[in-house]
Amino acid sequence: MKVGIITDGLEYAPLSIRNYIENLVTALLKIHGDNIILLHRQKSSHPLYREGKEILLPGIDKGSLYNPLSFLRRRIHDFFYYVENRNFLEELGIDVVHFPDLGRPAPPLCAASLPMKIVVTNHGMAQLSLPARSCYGRPVSRQQLIELKELLKWRLVFTKRCEAFITVSESERRILVEKGSFPEERVHVIYHGVSPDFSPQPMTKIENALGTYGIERPYVLHTSAYQPKKNTERVIKAFQNLDTDHTLVIVGPSQASQRLGDVKKKGRIIVAGFVDKKDLVSLYSGAEAFVFPSLHESFGMPILEAMGCGCPVITSERFSMPEVAGDAAVLVNPYCVEDITSGLRKVLTDPSFREELRERGLERVQKFSWEKSAREHWTVYKRASQ
Repeated sequence: MKVGIITDGLEYAPLSIRNYIENLVTALLKIHGDNIILLHRQKSSHPLYREGKEILLPGIDKGSLYNPLSFLRRRIHDFFYYVENRNFLEELGIDVVHFPDLGRPAPPLCAASLPMKIVVTNHGMAQLSLPARSCYGRPVSRQQLIELKELLKWRLVFTKRCEAFITVSESERRILVEKGSFPEERVHVIYHGVSPDFSPQPMTKIENALGTYGIERPYVLHTSAYQPKKNTERVIKAFQNLDTDHTLVIVGPSQASQRLGDVKKKGRIIVAGFVDKKDLVSLYSGAEAFVFPSLHESFGMPILEAMGCGCPVITSERFSMPEVAGDAAVLVNPYCVEDITSGLRKVLTDPSFREELRERGLERVQKFSWEKSAREHWTVYKRASQ
């Protein structure tokens, strides 16, 4: 069996999905390297392509069809792109094509015409679970209309066309089946793994990272893209309710840092902006707590990253987060500022409980590996190919 994995998402997908593709493909190549083909549109310098069979899909002359500002022209381009590649993929002898980087967006409609079996990873559809304001920050937005169109593509085309759907938690599986009309028998739950890079760091590395961002201990860590569902505003209010010497450190992309401009001027809060993986591991390792009470997560990878670094976790009691955290975190009502404050206070003021959480977290994270995830993906590919 040959599996073609569409890896374009390594270049443009959100960071969490890029990490998923990279770690999954790396593990698959170690186990089934001769049977994995990496398919993408444009030449890339990503090191992953040096490890496996890389196939650049034939391009077409975009000419006047392609204009990055034109929705219609992009759709026309995609149509001819998949028509051009249909026979090419068949000649490669590929049995299964895996689209690993989807969720709210559906595959391009023309992908439905591909002659081989299709497997899709759906990373979650928060719009099926949360009110519009919690997803988009306003009751009505252009993004809602775009996502409604994508949901129709899922329901009318791809829930029938795809042989298998992979999702990342039992919580999300229920949502896709009950609210998204995905066929229950074809939706498979496969948990993410955790990179071994997320492990407790020595104090020298922690201090170097803290110095880079002007952070002093003790501190509480929060990561956020500053989407409404990340619940950053309630985290800030909950922290400000504490009588503590701790600092709240907020890590996130540059747009999050811009949105938090006013907060940066307040005492005991540091908005560190984007932090690379190496420094993030050190920040997790040096924090006395990681607070992550999202309104919705399909999986919640930061929970396990923090646990892997020996950092006690406070997270939400909703959706996938209790499933991922198990008994190794403090679970709080994400809509209740007082409950978040109480969870923080318990962890920060009780050293023995904090150490107990740390040990539970280090044990919990051992249940999640990319090798196990890759083997379960291969099982889904085999079923889909039959």
